[in-house]
Amino acid sequence: MRLGLSGLLFFLMILLPSGKMNNLIVNNGVEIRTCMAIGGRCFFGCNLGWEWVSYCHSIFSCCKKIKKHPPPQIYEP
Repeated sequence: MRLGLSGLLFFLMILLPSGKMNNLIVNNGVEIRTCMAIGGRCFFGCNLGWEWVSYCHSIFSCCKKIKKHPPPQIYEP
């Protein structure tokens, strides 16, 4: 029973949005009204080229895209 429950939790976790997987899976984050009001998106972690702003519901991170002086790593394939 424990192995089945942990397998189910793992399956649910891989389905949730993650800021680190933008290169493999197209992911635009979660739209939460409080984060969108400041021009951000909610992820489990901010991707390169995104700046951490605040928390979204104590689990997600509200990230805002860096427009001025982004790091050079975002242009690498």
